[in-house]
Amino acid sequence: MRIGELAKLAGKSVATLRYYEQVGLLPSPLRTEAGYREYSPETVERVRFIVQAQERGFSLREIKAVLKLSDTGSTPCASVAKAARRKVEHLEKRIAQLQQRRAVLAEAVRLWESGSLAEAPFCPMLNVSASNDGRRTEMGRTVEVFTAGCPLCDDAVKLVQSVACPSCDVKVYDLREGCQTDECRDLAQRYGVKTVPAVVVDGKLADCCRAGGVDEASLRALGVGSA
Repeated sequence: MRIGELAKLAGKSVATLRYYEQVGLLPSPLRTEAGYREYSPETVERVRFIVQAQERGFSLREIKAVLKLSDTGSTPCASVAKAARRKVEHLEKRIAQLQQRRAVLAEAVRLWESGSLAEAPFCPMLNVSASNDGRRTEMGRTVEVFTAGCPLCDDAVKLVQSVACPSCDVKVYDLREGCQTDECRDLAQRYGVKTVPAVVVDGKLADCCRAGGVDEASLRALGVGSA
């Protein structure tokens, strides 16, 4: 059959078939005395296989490797299965990422529509995030307060406790007294705490704490809010 007929039967353009031949997916066809390409009936199934493999996420390079095994008389199914398993794992990770993103965005919309988020220059809807064990939203954040027994530190703790919602996990670390395992000092160093009082929300140091002092606006900007 001529290339036009092959293109019609396989559902691909003539240009695509010529490209497949150019990159080695199709063997060079026989030529008529007039120089026209002449394809065997089996070429239709080969092109359909290439199209189906592409639709299932296989690259042309992967498809070429499979066809090469088939052309040499080997059974390519084991190779295909191995590649398919890798693609399944990749798709599962991607699906999980998309589901997590969808959940976070849906929760952000819910919080906004319920009036739980206040209007701000940098919309707090985009501060809604997800934790490793599920969704962590503005209604349930981890808030860590670093103090050293100073009067301002006491005020900062009271402010955080008044702003934080009931489901927020508020932890207060006194760097002066330290911790049994020195965990609080290690955390302070990791978060970049240079002065106290300092507040860290979901692992992020509040901007106000870089210049000293803790204010309600900065806490709310990080998603800490009353229920």
